[in-house]
Amino acid sequence: MPTIERPTPLRLWGFVLTVGGGATLAIGALMPWVAVGLKSDTKGVLTEVTPGVDLALGKVALALGALALIGLLALRIIRSARALRILGLVIVLAGLCGLAIGIRELATKDGLLFAGVARTVESLRRAGVGVSVERFRAQLQKDGFVAMRLGLPLVIAGGALTAAGGLLDLVWVKRRRPEPGD
Repeated sequence: MPTIERPTPLRLWGFVLTVGGGATLAIGALMPWVAVGLKSDTKGVLTEVTPGVDLALGKVALALGALALIGLLALRIIRSARALRILGLVIVLAGLCGLAIGIRELATKDGLLFAGVARTVESLRRAGVGVSVERFRAQLQKDGFVAMRLGLPLVIAGGALTAAGGLLDLVWVKRRRPEPGD
């Protein structure tokens, strides 16, 4: 009958950071990343809030969070030392990619000011407000804002935690006792 060993602190912290990071990365991808609107719109009627998964990189961030969590489960099942090293590396890379996505989107968030102009103008027209794309773009240039929302910092934090957890997982793989057949 196999015995259950208490995990080493290294393995435990690797697990905690990877689970927390992967989950935070995925949750951050599902949450709003930015809000775009007009400063003069005090009621926020024209403010457009964009969740991460509405953007291509948000979908990638969600997939990276899921990949880290699935990789961690596989890390607990697989016994081959080579496969464990590969999985640990995949987890680290998933975290680093999530971190890079979050930082990139944060650095370029102001470019989102004009990204949804046509969609917003179309929504206004359906609501009975007649406005041209050019006029709306000019108004945004003068009065527009882009504000970061909670999802983006969560993606950044989740990516960093996932990468740190993956590194600890890699160290654990290197230090663990080889099993018969490794």
